[in-house]
Amino acid sequence: MTLCSEADFGIDEQIRADALARLPEDIRARLTDAQVERLAALIEPPARTPHKMTYRASSSWFGKRFYIAVFVGTEKRAPDRVDQDGERRRFAGVLTDMAMMSWLMFWITVFFIGVLVVTGYLLKSGLGIDLFEGHFFLHGLFFD
Repeated sequence: MTLCSEADFGIDEQIRADALARLPEDIRARLTDAQVERLAALIEPPARTPHKMTYRASSSWFGKRFYIAVFVGTEKRAPDRVDQDGERRRFAGVLTDMAMMSWLMFWITVFFIGVLVVTGYLLKSGLGIDLFEGHFFLHGLFFD
């Protein structure tokens, strides 16, 4: 039986040192190299799998921090785990959701552009600025 000290490191020295530092001294003195290897492997974070596309962004909005992450790649989880997480969806359902979100975003954009045009027209008219001869088509709605 080979006893281990904090100097006998192999995987990632920092992870092993942290794992050993958390253990009581009497337990630390009895660990073998194999036990320390296994302990460090359990504590070490899993390696990230490469994705075809990775996008990560962080921003603050109204004083709160928000984080977005988008990953695109092949599914490597077991089918049972995907079902358990409730993430299995048919492609047609995803396309329907994307179409609905696109349609919603289109109409929100049209609404805000309309509000900007009307607000700009009212400000321009209120300041007495005439850009063209005659009246604009909104003039009849607001001033007649």
